[in-house]
Amino acid sequence: MAQSKALAGDSRTLPASGTSTVSLRSRTGLQVALLSLVVSLAWILLTPPLRGPDETAHLMAVMEVSTLGRLPQIHYDFRTDPSGQPMSPYANDAVAAYARSLGVPSGAYLVRYESMQPPLFYLAAGALAWPFSTNPEAVLYISKLTAALFGAIAIYFIWAAVRQLAPGKPELALLVAVCGALLPVFAYGSASANNDTALFAVGAASFYVWLRGLRELGYDRFLLKAGALIGLGLLAKLTMLALVPAFALVVLFRALQAPGNWNARLRRLMLLTSTSAAAALAVAGWWLVRNLLEYGEISGSAAALKWYALHYGHADLSTPAGIANFISATMVSFIGLFGWDATLFPTSVNLLAQAVVVTLIMLTGAALARYFTGRNPTTKEAARDVLILAVALAGTIATYVQFNIGVSYQPQARYLFVALLPILLALLGGLYTFTRRSRFAPFILAALPFTLLLLNALAIQMLSTG
Repeated sequence: MAQSKALAGDSRTLPASGTSTVSLRSRTGLQVALLSLVVSLAWILLTPPLRGPDETAHLMAVMEVSTLGRLPQIHYDFRTDPSGQPMSPYANDAVAAYARSLGVPSGAYLVRYESMQPPLFYLAAGALAWPFSTNPEAVLYISKLTAALFGAIAIYFIWAAVRQLAPGKPELALLVAVCGALLPVFAYGSASANNDTALFAVGAASFYVWLRGLRELGYDRFLLKAGALIGLGLLAKLTMLALVPAFALVVLFRALQAPGNWNARLRRLMLLTSTSAAAALAVAGWWLVRNLLEYGEISGSAAALKWYALHYGHADLSTPAGIANFISATMVSFIGLFGWDATLFPTSVNLLAQAVVVTLIMLTGAALARYFTGRNPTTKEAARDVLILAVALAGTIATYVQFNIGVSYQPQARYLFVALLPILLALLGGLYTFTRRSRFAPFILAALPFTLLLLNALAIQMLSTG
């Protein structure tokens, strides 16, 4: 009876059988988020400015918000020049001069190529930087801090999502969140002025809301929060679309939880689809309309992507060698690829780290195989959760591959981090499963965060002296 009331719209929070409600006010989650922020601040303070990926172009977009009080924009003229002529609405000579003084290549600031991005990060950073809008250096560091705050939010919700997945295993949530915070490429990105961490934060929050709603029947019963997060993700970066197939599964599973016959469940599916879509449009609809008026299409990025496709190389995955090179480049960037000058860890460190990554993935594969084929009955909830996370990761990988093939060759693992939660679980789930009952478990599980901390120190040292 209580379950029926919840599905019918009862506002009470009703944990699903066998689960426990995990408070978002937990001190552990806040402490891990603080760790992420501290690590990002160390990167900000100890590495040279404007070394981040596309950081100069992102800075120009923030400056456009803070100085002119409008959303960034850029147009391309393909009529007079088939290869596309950038038509920026204004030039920011102060940023260009600042970049030149730091030795940044001219290609980083001659075209404002990030000004077509969705506005969430730029509005947040531009508002905070408004009192200092005439000073590019001040705006840059405020933008870096904004990215670091978004990164800390992402780590917090990763911790919270794992607590929903495994409420009886707080050590797993702590391990996943700490390793995420200390992943050098994530920490470096969180210390750079860019819109990536805004997307990571919304993506992690989405996983938390999805997983909690599947367990607590009264939570987000009309998927308004989940839909609003889809809209907010679109305001962060269009890569949020990669999670839509996984969200569709969430909508389906929530509908199947409805009591009654299949007609009742179908009506519930239609209702949840409508309410979640309405929530997404309520958050992002204004931006889609603005793009339609400004660019003639709702994404605002069609011309920019066409320009990228004409001016940059594409991944060639038509041969086994091309596929291997693409995977290798992605793996190297996941271990550590820093700055516009592509600073890498020493070859020996890279090779050892890649071996560790492959081993961890194999351990998780073995753990999943043992779970789903073992004597213990597999719960429907576990299979459902694995399917949602797998579809989220697969959608993200498919989007990443398609971009590299059709738009621009950018084999950078950070583009996969909207699905950072399933990535971290794929790496750490097996290690935790096979070691948690060992007397040496605390030492084994602590070794990985400690190693990541050393890699952060090494990367900071390389960038600060390079």
